[in-house]
Amino acid sequence: MKMLTGSGHFKASIVACQAFGIAALLLLASPSTAIADSTVDATSSRGYLAETLVGIEMVQTSDAILSSAPVGSLEGKLYAYQQARLALESAVAAQNEAYADYRSLLLVAKAHETAGAASDRHHFAVAEAANTYNWFQQRAEEAQSVTQAALLNLCDGRGLSDMAMRELHAMLGL
Repeated sequence: MKMLTGSGHFKASIVACQAFGIAALLLLASPSTAIADSTVDATSSRGYLAETLVGIEMVQTSDAILSSAPVGSLEGKLYAYQQARLALESAVAAQNEAYADYRSLLLVAKAHETAGAASDRHHFAVAEAANTYNWFQQRAEEAQSVTQAALLNLCDGRGLSDMAMRELHAMLGL
């Protein structure tokens, strides 16, 4: 895990820290967002997905049906994955926002330091922003683990092709 320090330095490279937010979404990213020229809408065939998920053709994916489905059912597993994926997206967005706040405070502190007006207040604010970012990063990593587990549970440990992931995400509105 890469953490920010209050002094404005990373315990690892800045690229590695920001890459987590991007990697978290790309790892489980909807290929339909990664490959713009190949979209699948929610009403299209589930043929690729059906190769891995038996019975998916008959599943109704309305919010009411998914949210009230038994946990071990296909619908319940779909709902668990959908909710985990939405939580991951929110966690990564919060992490990125915390990082932007940290960078802003760090720039202000550096400007004051350059002008000879550095204060403990600025250093404290940067340290607090770093702690906040680190907290959100941990939440994003946890959300990524939950999402991966939900996907593995949904697919009974089998991988999905890119097209099957597109169909799954389109079907779930992701």
